[in-house]
Amino acid sequence: KGVEDSPPLYYNMAAALYTVLLAELTVKGVDVVGSSQYCGCPEIPEWGINERQYPGVSMTNWTTGSGNPRYWALKMYNAPGNFGPGDRIVHARSLSSSNSSRLYVQGRIT
Repeated sequence: KGVEDSPPLYYNMAAALYTVLLAELTVKGVDVVGSSQYCGCPEIPEWGINERQYPGVSMTNWTTGSGNPRYWALKMYNAPGNFGPGDRIVHARSLSSSNSSRLYVQGRIT
């Protein structure tokens, strides 16, 4: 009870972390990764949901049904033609010197 929604920045940061983890795991040969849940929500007794369903790990906004940043990051990663078997990972780096420590870059030949 009294649990506030996660701030929008949380979902952006979670999507960024998820994307970097997916990219790094592919380098290590991992080709299947799961996500904890598609949609979660806070406690809503009038709907018969008597316990919080952890909206912070959801892939969608429980109030609108729209995908949140985690959803869109995964959708981009899984889009046909973006990544797949036989891709080669190549050395890549950012040309930006001011924010290079804040930018993750991975090059692939698909």
